[in-house]
Amino acid sequence: MKKFLRVLTVFLATLFVFTLASCNDESKEFAGTAQDLVNLINLKQDRQTVSSDFTVPGIVAQDGTTVEVLWTSDNTAALTFSKNEGEDPVTWKAEIHKSEKEEQIATFKASVTYKDVTATKNFKVKVARHIRPEENLENLYLGVYEDDYEATFRGWVAWMSDEATYKGDTQRNMFIYDESKLGFVYVYQMKIDPEFSKTVKIGDPVIVTGKVSTYGTRQLKHGSIVQDKKGTALEAIPETNITTDYIVNDSYTMAMHTAKLVTLQHVKTTNVAQEIKPARPDKKEPFNTTTILEGNLNGQLISVVANKDYITKETAEAALVNAKKVDGKNFAVTGFLSAFNGKPQIILIDPAKIVESTELEVNDSIKIASALNEAAELVSDEFVKPAKIALLPNGKTYANVALTYALEGTSPAFELVDGKLVVKTLEEASSAKLVITGTIGETKITKTVTLSVRPIQKVEFTGVVTMTSFEKGSVTIQAADGKATTLRPDKNVFPEDKWNATFAVGKELIVKGEEDDFSGLSQLKIHDAADVTVKGDKALPEAFDITELVKTSTNLSNDLLPHQSRLVVIKNATYKGEQLEVEGKTIKYYVDVKICSTAHKLVENGVYTITGIVNWFNSPQITPVAADAVVVISEPEVILGDATLKSVHTDKKATNLVEGNNAASLNLDPAKFEVTAAAGDKKDFNDPSKGLLPGLSSTEVRLYGADSKNGNSITVKALEGTISSIVVTIKAKSGTALATITGHEGEVTLTSVYQTIEIKFATPVSEFTIKNVTAASTQVHLSNVDIYFAK
Repeated sequence: MKKFLRVLTVFLATLFVFTLASCNDESKEFAGTAQDLVNLINLKQDRQTVSSDFTVPGIVAQDGTTVEVLWTSDNTAALTFSKNEGEDPVTWKAEIHKSEKEEQIATFKASVTYKDVTATKNFKVKVARHIRPEENLENLYLGVYEDDYEATFRGWVAWMSDEATYKGDTQRNMFIYDESKLGFVYVYQMKIDPEFSKTVKIGDPVIVTGKVSTYGTRQLKHGSIVQDKKGTALEAIPETNITTDYIVNDSYTMAMHTAKLVTLQHVKTTNVAQEIKPARPDKKEPFNTTTILEGNLNGQLISVVANKDYITKETAEAALVNAKKVDGKNFAVTGFLSAFNGKPQIILIDPAKIVESTELEVNDSIKIASALNEAAELVSDEFVKPAKIALLPNGKTYANVALTYALEGTSPAFELVDGKLVVKTLEEASSAKLVITGTIGETKITKTVTLSVRPIQKVEFTGVVTMTSFEKGSVTIQAADGKATTLRPDKNVFPEDKWNATFAVGKELIVKGEEDDFSGLSQLKIHDAADVTVKGDKALPEAFDITELVKTSTNLSNDLLPHQSRLVVIKNATYKGEQLEVEGKTIKYYVDVKICSTAHKLVENGVYTITGIVNWFNSPQITPVAADAVVVISEPEVILGDATLKSVHTDKKATNLVEGNNAASLNLDPAKFEVTAAAGDKKDFNDPSKGLLPGLSSTEVRLYGADSKNGNSITVKALEGTISSIVVTIKAKSGTALATITGHEGEVTLTSVYQTIEIKFATPVSEFTIKNVTAASTQVHLSNVDIYFAK
């Protein structure tokens, strides 16, 4: 598919913070105001997308004073409140009402009355659109859901692996027949109640919740399987017979059949395995997952796989016997349709389901139908921004299929120009029909696709550009009254030269954009060049001093919310490991190398005055706008290396380290440092005979692990002088990982959160090594290494 929608995931565990005084503490009287009391209320759901009901507090208490909280909503069509009777302490239920048409914004407020004064605090949520079961499945298969989006599916057990235990949890992998009855979902590494696991069987109703994975088959991972007590069991799981009415290399249909129990007919055998691969003795596994045979179905390679999670070694060996019987012939096979690296495969469940078949007869109608499916796939999405879609030309799929296109009905949003479908942005919904005709000789077939444009609701904002980064795709703009926002211009509409001319710092702009947010940061998406007017040059606004606000705030996220994207200054702040501290109060400090690659490197316990932007990633942070925006007040006397080992990769894409000296690619002076990378036992996916060297992104060096514990490593050698100590900022990509660091005794256990490790060498050294020794594929991410030289 061409376009993926970004879906904001929110974990909806209720979180509200307030202080309850002891019931017997009546000696104090609250000295604050009603506004102070209501300000104690904080909701995790505020400014987030919500997809289920949540709970809010019904009282707030401080220093022996307790008052009620009343909740009201300005959009009762999307959100209503009701008091939960009989609860202690009192709470309210926030009930959401989803629309099938669109997401809804609901602003609501808490009201507190104290000493005859009523104070309020406003909150805001975006109520997720209601997704029908069949749409939920399509979103999974067709790529609307991105990696790690949390989704829930109901359905029936279609097949399941043996029970396994991981970190004390009982787990099973399963194929789930979805409640929409349109397809299946593959789920793996799913926790299941041990008692339910003992009794669960094919056809049982279940509810699965997990994170979407887009690797290979669309699937869910790292979640849970529970019994659906409201559901009823299925006597039989339906099977899809894929014959001449289905062409496997039609990617849309392939996606919608993924994870189904299918029968493939007329597959021409191209390769048969010689044996079942032996197990690893140390793991005592019955066998490794094995490709039993491979075949060709109308130009598409099909693999038949024996998966150790679903069948026994004896079953796999019986399947191999049947596979050898169809060597040099055509075969039919039944199993679960899956994919690996985008290539279809059948996960075998019964060795008897490999049988000889006849040859596929591909007639003109089948050829045309396949071409029409591919042509329709290019334009089958709902459009949300301008586009020029190159339509499938004559003969792309089959040399003798002629394709023609015509628009049915009139719509200002769509036009056919020189073999392209031109889509225009509208502020109201619009639709049309695209009629595609395929012809071979006298055989002619048509297919009609409904085209639609989702309306964009735009808001207008006038201000001066305070920060811009084409590489980051971000612009901050501030109005005369101090209000600010972040712009996300479409790079297809604003290529780099046009971007620099339009969004240069100091330009005053009038913009119209689509409201959006990401991880709490409000922003405007700009889809059309006509929505940006350059008024001229203007002096930058004076930076707003947030020093006192940080010092005195009891809820910094709340207090800085009105200042999102604003140009600010914080004075005499002490740097404390990615945070700035003022009199014991802290705010995150974040240097985005795509915005400010030459920013001054702050020293631990150094004192600085910093001018930057109030950025936001789940909580507020300051991002300096330039190196000279950091003024050094004082720094501890240290002898630093000439550079910090920090990946600043300027090619704008991920790559790998190379053999030889990598110092320059890591922003180190190759005349003073030699950085060498070792692959260990990690193999290159494209060429297993080669070692896969550490990866390099825009901000990190990534050391890949290996089952042998001999993973990637990186060695830094000083060509001048000796090193007395290093400070390493490091984490695991997910879960936990192990690393060894020269000078550190034993192995270092890493989590998915960055940790800083200081290592002082007993005797100065000329080099040090960091190595991934995890017995798995978990990566070690290295963000910083500060190098200190011996005096």
